[in-house]
Amino acid sequence: MGSEDEQAKPQERDSSHLTKSEKRELRKQQRIENVEEERANRRKKKFIKKIFIIAAIILVIVLYTAFRSYRLKDAPVMQITPTSYDFGSVSVAEGAVSTTMEVENQGKNNLVIDEMKSTCDCTSASLIVDGIESPAFGMHNTKTGWSATLKPGQKAQLKVNYNPKVHIDLRGAVTRNVIIFSNDPKNKAKQVRIDAYQVD
Repeated sequence: MGSEDEQAKPQERDSSHLTKSEKRELRKQQRIENVEEERANRRKKKFIKKIFIIAAIILVIVLYTAFRSYRLKDAPVMQITPTSYDFGSVSVAEGAVSTTMEVENQGKNNLVIDEMKSTCDCTSASLIVDGIESPAFGMHNTKTGWSATLKPGQKAQLKVNYNPKVHIDLRGAVTRNVIIFSNDPKNKAKQVRIDAYQVD
């Protein structure tokens, strides 16, 4: 014990006998060390904060993916068969032609169809559910307030009309599309195509 005290005393005497410039230098060194320590602490806090933020983002993504997968598993699924139809030669003189496609809800929840739209005034579509036909949807009258619900496994008929007299001077190949809007989360807007070759 005595030897340790004796060793400490010379050091204390040495530090007490520093010159003013040496004391200033010592204080300066201490300030530098304090600043560096504060910076190191700030860097450590920032690093921990970044790790926390990244972990929170990953957690949100995982939860969102799990929730979405759960929702999709029980979601409605709109299936249309066929997705295209070729009328072949369509005569202007003979007028409008139509075809029917099948719409089925292959999901596990109710499928709600509330809007349809065509890409041209010459084409329109309606949906027949349980023998009841919807209004005809064209290029412009897409918001009618109408909607239809198909239960899981239920089928309906999509009637697509093409009127060659809308483009009375047109001759040759024609391609038009009808878009069906629903609450199917994977395919909120599903499209079918019709083809024709317009003649006299």
